[in-house]
Amino acid sequence: MIRILPLALAALAVAGGARAANVAASVAAQITVAEAACNKAYAANDLKTYFDCYAPDLTGLFPDGRTTLEAYRSDWSKMIQDGGHVDKFNYWNMIIQVSPGGDAAVASYQADVKATAAGGKPGDTGKFYETDVWFKRAGLWKIVETHYSKADAGK
Repeated sequence: MIRILPLALAALAVAGGARAANVAASVAAQITVAEAACNKAYAANDLKTYFDCYAPDLTGLFPDGRTTLEAYRSDWSKMIQDGGHVDKFNYWNMIIQVSPGGDAAVASYQADVKATAAGGKPGDTGKFYETDVWFKRAGLWKIVETHYSKADAGK
């Protein structure tokens, strides 16, 4: 009996590890799909779908400073209404990390962006890094934190 206990505990640990790996893989797949949908909406200037990706308590860190969902939605919507738009948005090298509980994930990637600002002026163009922190709340994945910054041209 004493020899069976360590084997049983080892089997439980292996099963628990496999279950955790399955949860992480499932969450990573869900976040991959969610990121694709959000980035597709961003590239298409589909504001409703794009802003539905974010939680109401979003904190955004952008090159021009920190913002809230309300301020970001207002600023971006005004820019689009005034003739601005995303011309190109391609992303790659996505890495997704999943919380042990499977209710949070971090997605980071690089993006190639070309945008036109209001009035037809040049907007964000070049290589950027983005990190999105996702929480699952009430069964829905939402971005609670996003960080978007210009990539160093020398790297």
